[in-house]
Amino acid sequence: MAVKNIRKRAKSYNRKLEKRMMDKHMRRNRPPTEYKQGDKVLLRLKSRKGRIAPKRRHILKGRVVARNLKTSMYKVSFINPTSHKRVQKWISVEDITSISSQEEKAKRKEQEQKRKKRLHRKKFHIVLTREDRLEFFRESTPIAFDPPKDGNCQFSALCFFLRRIGIERSPETLRKEIVRYLREHPNDLEGFPLELFAGQGWAEYLAEMNKDGTYGDQITLQAASNIF
Repeated sequence: MAVKNIRKRAKSYNRKLEKRMMDKHMRRNRPPTEYKQGDKVLLRLKSRKGRIAPKRRHILKGRVVARNLKTSMYKVSFINPTSHKRVQKWISVEDITSISSQEEKAKRKEQEQKRKKRLHRKKFHIVLTREDRLEFFRESTPIAFDPPKDGNCQFSALCFFLRRIGIERSPETLRKEIVRYLREHPNDLEGFPLELFAGQGWAEYLAEMNKDGTYGDQITLQAASNIF
């Protein structure tokens, strides 16, 4: 009896150690896939411990109703195969996947792009302190040009300063030139997709930016810098 208890405890500790090592490996190499509330998923449900088929697993369809990203746990609603009643249960992300492999690959691709975007932003994002802002106002820089407030202000201001160095452009022609440049160069100088900063599809973004009265942003400003 004592030997049996020792073996049982050893197996339990071994499972805990394997889970701890797996969690550490996943966090270090690749973060787990994130699922949103309402997503349809496949879940692996472990059967209750017993003498009959103790290692049996059920693969069921379910829907995510809540999540805890800190612990990588998801509350999933599904039909219990034994009672045939709908239940909700917290399940580890290790026992969840998308309905199809294509959906799972798309989720991982989207998650990887978001991770690259965060790293890219962290590399180039410079946070101004309160002293930096105060220093700017202390200099009392005079306003050189006050563009018309018609949605074309960025392009008008760029034309004003380009004229100072002998480059003549109108806000309309400059807008079209910048949009044409962005259409031919959808990535930045490091090869990073600009679409991730647009917040929408690239074709849709360019079509909207080509319209008169659409405000310029950091993408068009960087494009103007690259052109001139």
